[in-house]
Amino acid sequence: MTEESPFRKIHVDLPREVHRRLRVKAALEDVSLQALVARVLSQAVKDVDLPADRVAEPSSQWGAPTSYKRRKGRS
Repeated sequence: MTEESPFRKIHVDLPREVHRRLRVKAALEDVSLQALVARVLSQAVKDVDLPADRVAEPSSQWGAPTSYKRRKGRS
């Protein structure tokens, strides 16, 4: 049995200017673009309450839950 990854992938189309600014900010902070985007998105949703049927697992390096467990029988 393969363990499910705690991460999910998304694809986001960004305006060139936004992408460029993200790349510059990541370089200035000496972090990867992936780490910067994950941190920014985690901060943007930190005040969102999740439905009671999901339980947060341990936090990732960006301070937000890495995944959520659903009730048995749901995907």
